[in-house]
Amino acid sequence: MARIYIFGDVETTGLSEKTERMTEIALVKTDHQFNIIDKFQMLINPERVISAKITELTGITEEMVENEKKYIAAYPEIYGWWYKDTTEEDEIIFVAHNAPFDIKFINEGANLILEKPLITNFIDTVSIARELYPFWRNHKLDTCAKKFGVVNENHHRAMNDTMVLFYIGKRLIVEALEDGSFDPINFRTTKKLHYGKGNN
Repeated sequence: MARIYIFGDVETTGLSEKTERMTEIALVKTDHQFNIIDKFQMLINPERVISAKITELTGITEEMVENEKKYIAAYPEIYGWWYKDTTEEDEIIFVAHNAPFDIKFINEGANLILEKPLITNFIDTVSIARELYPFWRNHKLDTCAKKFGVVNENHHRAMNDTMVLFYIGKRLIVEALEDGSFDPINFRTTKKLHYGKGNN
């Protein structure tokens, strides 16, 4: 059995997967040594209003997605890429920064359209960063990138964030495995931060 990592990020029309939808998804697939196998990026017509606030946050406008594949048509393509170049024996691990957010949107659509979730096992890089570096003031993607010397030039566009995630994520995963005090797969930290609540 080989391990496959899929680093990912989604942009959405809002926070609730029950009422909102994805506008963009970006994925980077690697082998167990973090050699990149393939990349995938797609704008999606959410058939939802994209508010000015969301456009400000993500850079995605309604005009950008109006001629893109609609939600239902997008999922078979995402599903096909997800399992491309893998076997039934491979262990696919989804990696994201604040993974529960991305997972709930990806799996909501998968359950609705494909009648099964895409993601069962995950690594949350926020939790790993909090566990290994509890004295950082926060553990946002930008903060982790700066701490590790990773340049983040176009924050909040999905592929840019996914590549930043890839560079910080592979380092955090290796550090977690070397630390050995916790299994990073499906791990959510309960460690309190030195500086208080912090932010994702």
